[in-house]
Amino acid sequence: MIRRKTRRQNFWWLGGLGMLTVLAIVSPNINPLGAVLLIGALTLGAMGTFFDLTDSQKAVQSIQERISRSRSGQSPEATEAESRAKNRPQYRPTTIRLTDIGIIATQTGEEGISMRRARLVSKDDDALRPFMTLHIPPSMADRQATIRFEMSDQAGNDQFIHEMRVFLRDGAMNILAENHLPMFNNPDITGTGDWDLRIYVDGVLMGIHSFNLTLSQFERRQRLAGNRHQYDTPSDGEIHRAEKRLRAENLNVPLSLEELIRSQSDDKKQGSVK
Repeated sequence: MIRRKTRRQNFWWLGGLGMLTVLAIVSPNINPLGAVLLIGALTLGAMGTFFDLTDSQKAVQSIQERISRSRSGQSPEATEAESRAKNRPQYRPTTIRLTDIGIIATQTGEEGISMRRARLVSKDDDALRPFMTLHIPPSMADRQATIRFEMSDQAGNDQFIHEMRVFLRDGAMNILAENHLPMFNNPDITGTGDWDLRIYVDGVLMGIHSFNLTLSQFERRQRLAGNRHQYDTPSDGEIHRAEKRLRAENLNVPLSLEELIRSQSDDKKQGSVK
């Protein structure tokens, strides 16, 4: 049963929320989803003021968090990574927002070097490069920051640690790691399973992203042949492929996420023309 219980101390807060809701709705730039969430927050606030409802403040806070995420354009991967990071002691609330996170896998084929965003990788890939997108508020911009990328394997062993200095500018920033983790014929990488990518900004944990390492085609053939522990000499085709990878190391690989996306877009356009 809901009991009526007027809370006069909340009138000012409720009136301010109502004014903000009206201003947001009449604004031409308001997102329809944001308008609906604001109206829902106002309704719950009014009910919490005039009625004794348990957990009403938590409900309003949850809606406000959803509004904030919808405005910042946070990807599902970033939402998941941020949620995992909040359970770790290295996490600390900050005005810098993580809006995207992931892995770029590079592979050399007959048509040259291909790059893709991947959550499923294998030792058939040449290398892995982590990236993230941050939303920098003006109060945190115009300064140097230390960005740290860490990748650990299914056993929890660190396979990749890279720190870089980045000049922060307000707004959205795409940050791609300057170095990569070699995968093809890397003897330090064994087994399969879930890996973790952890990212830090000035020592603060921003997100933990999970991805999966699977068997290479060569390892699959060995397992199908029933020989799980002894490997045959690589074929001529595999040697030729390794040579192409070595030659590809001398090519200029994009150092920024914008350049990577632009190069992939150009490749698609050229393919459509052909």
